[in-house]
Amino acid sequence: MIMMFGTATAAKFLNRTHHPVASKSLSIHLSRGLRLGLGTALAGLVLTIMPPVADLENNLGLAWMFGLRGSRQVPPEVVIISIDDESSRQLGLADGPNLWPRSLHAKLVRKLHRWGARVIVFDVFFRSKRDPPSDQAFAAELSRAGNVILFAHLKQRPVQMPKPGGGSLTVLMDQLVPPVKLIADSALSYAPFPLPKVPARVNQAWLFKSGAADLPTIPVLALHQFASPVFKNLQHEWFKQVLLPGSGLDSIEASLTSATLGATVRMIRQSAQTHPELFGRDGNIPDREFHRLLGILKALYLGPDNHYIDFYGPPQTIKTIPYYEVFHSSETEVYQHTGIDFNGKAVFIGNSEPYQPDLKDDFHTVFSGDTGIDLSGVEIMATVFANLLEGRSVQPIARFNHLILVTCWGLAVGVVFYLAPGLAAAASAILLAGLYVTISAVWFEKNGAWMPLVTPLLFQLPLALFAALLSQYLLSHRESLRIRQTAGYFLPPEVVQSLSEWKQGDLVDAGRVVEGVCLASDAESFTSFAQNIEPRELKSHLNRYYNFLFQPVRDHGGTVLDIVGDAMLAFWENKSNPGQTSVQACHAAIEIQSKIAAASADNRGSSILPTRIGLHAGKLIVGNVGAGNHFEFRAVGDMINTTSRIEGLNKYLGTRILVSAQIAAQVDGMIIRRAGKFRLKGKDDPLEIFQLVCRSEDCDQNFLDLREMFLEGLFRFEAGRWREAKSTFESLTNQYGDGPSRFYLRLCDEYSIHGPPETWDGIYTLTVK
Repeated sequence: MIMMFGTATAAKFLNRTHHPVASKSLSIHLSRGLRLGLGTALAGLVLTIMPPVADLENNLGLAWMFGLRGSRQVPPEVVIISIDDESSRQLGLADGPNLWPRSLHAKLVRKLHRWGARVIVFDVFFRSKRDPPSDQAFAAELSRAGNVILFAHLKQRPVQMPKPGGGSLTVLMDQLVPPVKLIADSALSYAPFPLPKVPARVNQAWLFKSGAADLPTIPVLALHQFASPVFKNLQHEWFKQVLLPGSGLDSIEASLTSATLGATVRMIRQSAQTHPELFGRDGNIPDREFHRLLGILKALYLGPDNHYIDFYGPPQTIKTIPYYEVFHSSETEVYQHTGIDFNGKAVFIGNSEPYQPDLKDDFHTVFSGDTGIDLSGVEIMATVFANLLEGRSVQPIARFNHLILVTCWGLAVGVVFYLAPGLAAAASAILLAGLYVTISAVWFEKNGAWMPLVTPLLFQLPLALFAALLSQYLLSHRESLRIRQTAGYFLPPEVVQSLSEWKQGDLVDAGRVVEGVCLASDAESFTSFAQNIEPRELKSHLNRYYNFLFQPVRDHGGTVLDIVGDAMLAFWENKSNPGQTSVQACHAAIEIQSKIAAASADNRGSSILPTRIGLHAGKLIVGNVGAGNHFEFRAVGDMINTTSRIEGLNKYLGTRILVSAQIAAQVDGMIIRRAGKFRLKGKDDPLEIFQLVCRSEDCDQNFLDLREMFLEGLFRFEAGRWREAKSTFESLTNQYGDGPSRFYLRLCDEYSIHGPPETWDGIYTLTVK
């Protein structure tokens, strides 16, 4: 629609003879407009990633969205009972909920339970013991109701942590402070609800507190109790499919009583991503509300820790009734006076004043501006619960969509403003801004989708308008712009591509864990070779050497992860068949050795050094590693260290390719032989190592004979029969010059004279790499 408007405006004004560019072709001006649009889009992309602009969007932009939308209807299932000054006067009590007798709360809980409240939440911190009879009465009612959730305090405490280089560092750790034990033990559960205090504006709330062992907060537990039938079904499936297998528990019923609500919610959430079958729709339960709540719980478990709050309006927007009215009235009287029916409701009880500036538990929100009155903590708590019950929150559009929107908007306003002269460009700006705001407001009101406003309207639109008006008078300077644009031709394509990807936000990668096969190679005697050669010639040699390594890796589906000097690290990810992955890696290793051997036999390749290769299977993490303004894309993991140690073992065994038992077990069509068990340097667990020799069709009978004799000698060696083993290895060394036989022959000589190490268990321990 925007582009159609721009084309129509262009045609209208380009046909006017007094337009300064009317004699030019439309295509030329469209091209210039596109340039301006691209510049505006680029400016928007740069601004989008700047933290100050992001903060402005988070505060000003979000406030605009709520201001355009206004108040909206609150789910009828949510009710607030306010502890306020009027209730204090009516009940003849001191101000402050912490000073009220807990026997009052006991009577209130009894009423609400009798009236059918589905879940009751106290936003009151019962910190310490008070009057024992009052406390006991309150605890008894909590236990009888079985659906009351209490507030717990979350405080930070300093903890001394050791620093890697020595010394210690003081860090702040979250610590949960529960209510007094008698009351806490009687309630269904307790949880925190941490929020920032003024002057910071509250836009988000924690659902799970990551700094406190992923503790679920009060709205999350309240939702689970509200959806109790659904949650019990989900809990049953979780115990049956996740916890019971291998737990030793005899029954689900025994398990259900072994964990608190908060702990169970946290454990199910930890299992949710790996056990999607927990959320399978049960055809035996046709209830649509059941499946709606199940979908909400699934989104909660798989979603983020924090939640953008979709506020319903200013204070008292959620149905609120003073404490004293509920306390002194019957259910019928309450309904007649307020229209509130507590049956099936989620009831939140806490300190809330409609007009009191002295309220301490108040928070600045997007609805504080007009009235100057902030929302109380219990209102925000109830708001977050209501959002969860609706399955709705304020949702900033996805990062990629955000960048696309900013790009398209920049292109649109750039083209329209360039093609429209003077006042028409200003009128177009007003029209486009109104259209953008209208669409944003409709989307926000409909489903909470939050489109950016600050960058498009406060930066891109005036920037494009100013640039368009200025460019109409500075056409003669467009050559300098062309020169700046063509500067990109002098940059390497790889750099340009990386910058382009970075602009789209794709370079930031926290890393991903992958499983597969790792190959480590290292050139033999490279250090001594490098010190006797000129740097330029050494560079040429390395390029030629790596060509022999890289091509087989690529041909067999691998990826070169890193090179350092003469060492290479390659990786094959398990995508479907782990056995096939191992075969591909082994083929690549054999082909590398074949190419190097052929090049060394050629006069032109006489300087190509032999290389040693190690192969191992396992997991590693691939991602950006670094700090500050320097990052590198690297693979990290113990698997890499192990592979490197296996490669280094070639040096002692006189071999070219060694593989771990995981690789050897999956390789068919190749000749391997067992090389023994080794405890590599820095490793506690021994590894079974095998020599990869060649493809089956390339093997001759001599090696098969050698392998059979070697295995016999290795058996004798591991059994501690040194002299018998020595005889076998000595024969193989003299007859074939076999490297592994020479290695074990030396050990047989040593053990025959001095005996094996005291910790000898048939495994040779390497003390060097």
